[in-house]
Amino acid sequence: MTATKAGAIGVIGAGAVGQSVGMLLAAGGWCESVRVVSRTGTSARALVTDLEDMCQVIGSSVRAVHAAGPGQLVSCEAVVVCPRAEFVNTNRTNVRMAGLNANAPVIAALARPLAHYQGLVVMVTRRWCARRPPA
Repeated sequence: MTATKAGAIGVIGAGAVGQSVGMLLAAGGWCESVRVVSRTGTSARALVTDLEDMCQVIGSSVRAVHAAGPGQLVSCEAVVVCPRAEFVNTNRTNVRMAGLNANAPVIAALARPLAHYQGLVVMVTRRWCARRPPA
């Protein structure tokens, strides 16, 4: 059986998780294009540049595209949501809940432009670690 290549896959968030997801999608050749959106256009454009460079080096046909906002992802077959709110997690207990509370408004704001989206949405997060004060 031959796997069918997806069309476009959107990635929201260009931090560590978004970078990893984008690199896996581009290197794996699972889609025709990866569309990247981030809180700052600078980080999204930087990730797109990195993905383009990587695709050229490894001979991947996947195209990396900077999308101005989540609304430009509605034609994607799937959207991977992996943003992180700007906050310092100082909780020593319920570490994940602090991340949830900080990220909830960010996720709500991203959901509005995708309200009528019919494709697959995958939320990817990383473990929230309390930052230790410098010694």
